[in-house]
Formats: sequence, structure tokens, C-alpha cells
Amino acid sequence: MHSHSMKGAHAHPRSLDALFDARAAEYPDSPALHVDGRFVSYAALAGFKERIRATLIDEGLYDARRPIGLLCAKSPAAYAGMLAIMGSGNVYVPLNPGHPIERLRRVVEQAGISMFVVDSASFDLADAMLTGAETAGTVIVADATPSAGQPPVSTRWLRIIHPTAAAVSPSAAHGCALAYLMFTSGSTGLPKGVPVAHANVIALLSGLRPLLALKRDDRLTHFAELSFDFSIGEIFPCWDAGACLYVPSQSDLLDPSAFVRRHALTLWSSVPTLAAYVQQLSALGSEPMPTLRLSLFCGEALPASVAHFWHDAAPASRIVNLYGPTEATVFATSYTFDPDRPPQSEWVPIGEPLDTVVARIDTSAAPDGSTGELLLSGPQVVDRYWGDAIDQSRHFVADSVDERVRWYRTGDFVSRDPRHGYVFHGRADHQVKVRGFRIELQEIEATLRRLLPDQQVAVVAAAGGDEQEMQLVAFCNRLERDRDALAALCANDLPVYMVPRIFVPLAPFPVNDNGKIDYLRLKRIACATLSEGVPAAGGD
Repeated sequence: MHSHSMKGAHAHPRSLDALFDARAAEYPDSPALHVDGRFVSYAALAGFKERIRATLIDEGLYDARRPIGLLCAKSPAAYAGMLAIMGSGNVYVPLNPGHPIERLRRVVEQAGISMFVVDSASFDLADAMLTGAETAGTVIVADATPSAGQPPVSTRWLRIIHPTAAAVSPSAAHGCALAYLMFTSGSTGLPKGVPVAHANVIALLSGLRPLLALKRDDRLTHFAELSFDFSIGEIFPCWDAGACLYVPSQSDLLDPSAFVRRHALTLWSSVPTLAAYVQQLSALGSEPMPTLRLSLFCGEALPASVAHFWHDAAPASRIVNLYGPTEATVFATSYTFDPDRPPQSEWVPIGEPLDTVVARIDTSAAPDGSTGELLLSGPQVVDRYWGDAIDQSRHFVADSVDERVRWYRTGDFVSRDPRHGYVFHGRADHQVKVRGFRIELQEIEATLRRLLPDQQVAVVAAAGGDEQEMQLVAFCNRLERDRDALAALCANDLPVYMVPRIFVPLAPFPVNDNGKIDYLRLKRIACATLSEGVPAAGGD
């Protein structure tokens, strides 16, 4: 068993809204956001937040500790609403306007939400989402004003109110421990709620400060959707430093490196898939990003080939690979990539725990005693899931020596390298059984990445057509060799049962709302491909 413990602690504000208020008082005229082509100062965002907060208090929700839905695009209303919900002593639940309406309804039902903060652009969606609900919902249209000719209207499903123009808010600190409720995909098909406390995020900020060393004049990217917990790791470290968060437009997403150059951004943060997209654009002549001094990657495994490309594209930038499940509050471990001393693997290690995280490997089920499931503990780790429908004991376990200590079982397999720290080997649910053999799909992807270094690759197991047995289907951006030749090259490194039978060219790869490769959609494409009878490698 390997265990690595927390170091030191720092004095912090008690809540995230208090942290923002402190920065707004300290740097009122500094920009907190750049969104829709304009800057929003800390003072302006604080004023917007107070109007929504006062409205919640007028509704009798001060320190009510209730989940409140936040249905907004990444507009000033979203950030003001987030702060207002927390500042009134309630829990914000981000609802992504891009998600299917039935998924939104399931989240609303599971969280027990009856109060919503929305922006004007999302109002019609809120109306449709609540139509047919057993009880009417109350909707605060955060960016509506009486002068806009939108008087409050009540319908069977909605009670609509506008933010209070001016109000005196209680000055006492609220007592709500929870900051937000983040829903992730659950293995049962139902979204799984993760309740995260202010103290969890304050601990995260404590662990990140020495690593990031952010300054007031830093300009940070903000690619993550608000319904993706990565957004917490972008927003609050930025505001903790009094820096400015840059929200990309839809056109900015078509060329992220141009977005960086246009605004002379200093910190990049994204999932590796977005970096791989920039790598593809680079092959078409994209320019470097000289202003970046720090680049953070998290959310999925970081290929070493992408890290090497990024070093060339942003030569002044330190590259940090971060790892962390939602249950451990965004980031739990970090590894600084050194291109002069790269790890001898296809994947960048996940490194060492932050100072506010304790990590250990459970090797009880590992025959070699070195690779096992990663367990996490410490002040960043939540202590339960939302509701009673989930078996908490499967995921949160007491320490065998000290029952007061609880460990979160990540479901991620790791080993420990004396030079690089923890090394990620894949998820338990990324293993499949094909023809009786248990296979780690990431191992096949690593082989394909060596063979196709400038392409995205992914492997799924699927069944379709006349053959109902599971088959391995590999995706790449383009086929530069015929399928048989590619299969033969794979067979040089992999046992025959791990060689994909089908190779599918696909560009671009589908991504989910969090910007990661969408393996569910790839699996559907694979099933359809098999049903169409695409020739297999080595077939007739």
C-alpha cells in the first residue's frame, strides 16, 4: 500500500461568495470577466450578483440551503447568478442549456429544484422544461429589467419574477455548507449528484496557489461548460487572484489558438481533446501562442504526443497535467511535463497529490501488487452522493485503521513511479471482455497513437450485424495505410485478441458537452458500421 499525505494549510475565506466579495472590494475596477466582446469589472459583477441575491432573500430564501437551478449560457447573468445563489445561503445546480430537455428534467427532479435563475436566452427552455411539472416553478430572469417591457407573468407552470432593483441584504454570513451540486453521468443511466461544499473548494484553492502562482494581470481561458466541474477549477482560482476570465465565443472555438493570440492570454486550461484539435489545426498552418506561461490539462488522459506538440506551440508555457474526479473537487494530483525528461510512456503521468489531498493505492485485487485502484481522502473529497438511491458504501469506505477517515474509490487504476509519481492505467469501466479475454482499451489506443502520431485515435468494443460477439473497432482521423497493413502493425505490439478488426476513418471525432471524446457516440457509430458489413482487417 502506498499513501501520500497532505502538507500545510492556509487561512482562507469561509465561502466562495465571501472570497469574491473580498476581491471585489480590493480590486473593484479590475476586469473579472471578458464575455460577448466586453469586460465586466469585479464591482459590476458584484452589483449584478447583489440584485439577484436580494431577490432570493425577498422570496424568503435567505440561508434556506436549498438547491436552486442555474439555467444560463456563459453570460454575465450566469456568473452573477452563481454567486447570488451561494451568497444567499443556497446551493447552485448548473443546468446546461445544450443538454436534452429530458436530462434536465431528471436533474431537476433528482435535486428537488423548484426555484431557478435563468437568463433571457434560456427562458423558453425553462418554460418547456417545466411544462407538465406537478408543481409550478419560480423563475428569476436574471438579466431582465422592468424597462425592457417584460413584466412578471404567471402561468400554470411558472411564476416569473425579475431581480430586485435595490434592496438591503442581511449582512450576517450564511451558514450553508454546500456550494454547488454537480451532476455527472451515472452507471445506471441516471445522472449522479455530487454535493460539493465551500470548504472543499477553499481547500482546492489552497492546494493550487503554489502550483499556479496566479497574478492579477493574468488572463485565463474559460472553455469548460458550467455543468462540467472543470469550470470550478477555471473560475475560482482566477477570481482568487483578482485576474480576468475570458469566455470564448462560438467562433473562437473554431480556432482556439487565434483566441489566445488575439487577447494575449497567459493561462490555458482545457481537456486534452481540445489541444489535439489545435494540433490538427497546426498541421494546416496555425501560428504559435507565445503569451501563454501556463497550460493546464485535465478531464481525460493526456497523450505524450500532444504534450510535446504543446511545448512547441507554446514554448514559454509550463505544461501541467491535472487529474481529479468530481468527487475530489476538480483537481487532486498534478504533474509538470518536462520535454527534456519525458516519461517513457504514451501517456503523461498524473503525478503527485496536491497538498490538500491524501492518495493511496488499493493493491488488494492486483496480482502484481503494484497496480491498483486509486483512493483519495482529505478536505477536497466530498463525503457522499446526493440522495439515497446510490449505494454510498460502494464508493466511500472507512479507513481500516481510523474509521473517522473516509476514502473515495475513484475506479481508476494507477501505479506509482519513483520519478513521476502516480501513473494512470485506465478506468475499471474502460475494460472490456472480448472472446473471453479482459482487455484494457487504452493499451490499444496507446499502440495506435504510436503508429498514427498526428491523429486522434479511439477504440471501442461493439457488436452488430450477424455477429453478436463483441468486436474491437478502432477510429482514427484518416486511413493512411490499408486496414490489413494497420492491423499487421498493431499485431507487432499486441496479442492477436487485442488487434482491432475494424478501422473507421472519422474527422472530427464527436465530443460530449465537456469537450471530451464521446465514446458513447463512437460506440453507436461502431454498431452501425458493423451492421453495414464493413470489411474487417484480414477479411475477404
